[in-house]
Amino acid sequence: MEQQLNKGLNKGQRKAKRRQKIYAAIAIFLALGLVLSTMLGFANIFMRGKTTDNPYLLEKEREAAVLEEALAEDPENVDLATELGDFYFELAKECWQHKDYEERGNHYARLSQGFYLQALDSGEDTKELILKIAIITASLNEFTLAEEYYQRALSLNEEDSEVLLSYGLFLYNIEQKEEAISTWEKVLENAPEGSTEAEYALFYLALTSEKYADVDLYPQPEFNQEDDPGHDHEHDHELDNPWREETETEGTDADGIGAEEAETSE
Repeated sequence: MEQQLNKGLNKGQRKAKRRQKIYAAIAIFLALGLVLSTMLGFANIFMRGKTTDNPYLLEKEREAAVLEEALAEDPENVDLATELGDFYFELAKECWQHKDYEERGNHYARLSQGFYLQALDSGEDTKELILKIAIITASLNEFTLAEEYYQRALSLNEEDSEVLLSYGLFLYNIEQKEEAISTWEKVLENAPEGSTEAEYALFYLALTSEKYADVDLYPQPEFNQEDDPGHDHEHDHELDNPWREETETEGTDADGIGAEEAETSE
């Protein structure tokens, strides 16, 4: 298990190095306060001249365009901006599962990040939104910025179990193991016994700390999606890479990104 965890961390480190210059530029623009215009403008530059011919993605982009037109008419609409952030993050996660679409996944992730930031700038200063920004930022390997947003979320409630659970995964992913363990232990202290957050915290501790080696890991806890405020649980609960699916999918989706390739091969 330790080797598997390390393998995921090493992949994240390699990706971080390749994008180091890009993220440094983003950090500079953010420091100048050009949050939304920079993120959206950079996304356009990043994908300039690189359109997609995938029917599924084209249809999704048309759906997003309708929402974007509505938001352009009402730029202070927090709900629309957040909806677009969610929409593009879901697209990004789908793309990241296919090796040929990783770059477009990054493009969608940056759009998602930009729309979340627009919602934040419009006054939606909630834990749920800030946590989404922290997760999407971490998924792009922008760890310094992600740390800032995690701290901002914790400043609203330093004992929030959901934020602490995710923050622990973030710390583990950047090789701060002891801090991660300490953070998950705070979840055990604050979350009700038997709660989803407590169960997951104990699960992570059993995987990473000898102190909890005797904890029965099976069956693994099942997350109740109805309790999910928008948090990316699908990827956030995978220790080998909390935010991004590293598996290069060779198969295809019945109605998703790989549908056209499947039909062609038949």
